[in-house]
Amino acid sequence: MFCPNCGTSLPEESAFCPNCGFDLKKGTAPPAQPWQPNVQQSAPPQYGYYLPVKSELLAVILGFFIPGAGHIYVGKLVRGLIFMIAYFSLSIISVWVVWNQIGGLVNTSDPDEIMNALSGSMGIIMLMSIITFIIWIVQLIDVYMLTKKYNEGLQRTGQAPW
Repeated sequence: MFCPNCGTSLPEESAFCPNCGFDLKKGTAPPAQPWQPNVQQSAPPQYGYYLPVKSELLAVILGFFIPGAGHIYVGKLVRGLIFMIAYFSLSIISVWVVWNQIGGLVNTSDPDEIMNALSGSMGIIMLMSIITFIIWIVQLIDVYMLTKKYNEGLQRTGQAPW
């Protein structure tokens, strides 16, 4: 037996077509429903290629060890490079300040002069350390939120959101 509506092969005792919903006893099709997108869709798209979800844990671990690397993993290259450049530039400047202070103290034997030089540079180093720590924390939170947003967009549409 075949469905008169869609032509699907059916068992003889069927009352409805499992493919189109045609009522075989009454000879009527079910009422048409308007198409609505499935927001909770978790299957890959029918056409094209399947993009895997990104691991939130891996993104945070990458950002933990190399600030900005998690953003690059998620696909935000420019944002990742901005975080990398900001973080490592401030770190290099801090090391440079310390190095210059150590080099300047080698030729000095006066304890008061040593303390004055160290107290001035310590303020700069502390400020830069606080700023780099804030950049590090912000980029960790940002990469976690971006990864969640990426995965939700991917599951909803089947395409990367950016």
